[in-house]
Amino acid sequence: MHATQKELSEDIERGDNELERLYGDQRGLQNERRTLEESNPTGEIQQEIGRLQEETNQDAHHWAILTIAQTLLNDTKSEFQQQRQAPLLRTAAHHFRNFTLGHYPDVQRVPGEERIDIVEESGRVKDTDGLSRATAEQLYLAMRFALIEDHTQRSEPMPVLMDDVMVNFDGERRQAVCESVLEISKLHQVFVLTCHLAFVDELLNAAKATTLPLPKVIKI
Repeated sequence: MHATQKELSEDIERGDNELERLYGDQRGLQNERRTLEESNPTGEIQQEIGRLQEETNQDAHHWAILTIAQTLLNDTKSEFQQQRQAPLLRTAAHHFRNFTLGHYPDVQRVPGEERIDIVEESGRVKDTDGLSRATAEQLYLAMRFALIEDHTQRSEPMPVLMDDVMVNFDGERRQAVCESVLEISKLHQVFVLTCHLAFVDELLNAAKATTLPLPKVIKI
C-alpha cells in the first residue's frame, strides 16, 4: 500500500510537471501568436495587395486615356493626310519643280510610311536620302513655302524670316528661289538675312523684272 501511494505520488508529480510543461508550451504559443498578430504579416500582404490593386486600377485608367488619345491622334492624322497633306504636297511640288528648274517635277508621300519620295523628270521615283545637300535644302524650302501658303489660307499672314537659305544653290536655282520669295512678299513681310552681297543683287534684279517695289536693303 505504501509502495502504491509512493508510485501514485510520483505519477502525480510527473503529471504536474508535464502539465506545467504543457502550460509553458501553451504560453509560448500564445506569445508567438501575439507576436505574429502584432507584426501582422498577413495584414501587410493584404495591404500590399490592396496597394498593387489600386496601382493597377490607376494604370488601367491611364491606359484607357492614352488609348483614346491615340485613337484621336490617328483620326486627326488620317484626316490631315486626306484633307491637308495632299494639297500641301502639291504646293510643295510646285515650288520644288520651280527651284530645280523642272528636274524634279513632283513630290509624293510614301503610302503607309512617314516619309516622302521625289519624282525625277524621267519619271523615276527617288528617295530623299539620295539628294545632294543643295537639292535637299531646296526641297525643305519648298515644303516651308507650302506651309506658309497653307497657314495664310486659314489665318492672318505673318512675317517670314529667311537666313541665308540660298547659300548652297547655284545661280539659276537662286534666281528661281528669288522669284518665289518675291511672290510670297505679295502677302507677307519677308526678311532675308544674308552675308553674301551677290544674293542681295540677285534679289534686287529679280524684283526689277516685276511690278513689285524693290526690297529695302539694310546693311549692318
